[in-house]
Amino acid sequence: MNKKIVIGLVVVLTLGVGGYILYKRSKPSRKMFDEMVRNANQSGSDVFMKTTENTMNNYFRGFQDLKISEAMFLIDFFKNREANEKNKSQMDKFLSVFQKIQKYT
Repeated sequence: MNKKIVIGLVVVLTLGVGGYILYKRSKPSRKMFDEMVRNANQSGSDVFMKTTENTMNNYFRGFQDLKISEAMFLIDFFKNREANEKNKSQMDKFLSVFQKIQKYT
């Protein structure tokens, strides 16, 4: 009986740890957020200029609610900002994704 309980606890603990790791991987990280802000500042965008630390933390909270693909889109959008601003579909997608972040501010 004790072996069954121990084996059951090990299985449940393993599933819990594995689920938590998968959950953390599915959310954009702080490193990705910092890369997006760095790309925005290097491209001359004024989106994050003169923002307070509290506002940046709120932006990050909103950034974490995005899908990984949306987060990567924002990073790439700021990397090639000039070309993307000329493309209406890219600009519309940017505005919709960025509004998801702004709802936390």
